[in-house]
Amino acid sequence: MSSFRTRSFLVWPHIHLSIHISTTLNY
Repeated sequence: MSSFRTRSFLVWPHIHLSIHISTTLNY
């Protein structure tokens, strides 16, 4: 369970960053 939490903790910032970059490119 802790590994899953760590993995999600590492993956979520990357997802938010990619979304932010995609929205910036759209504008």
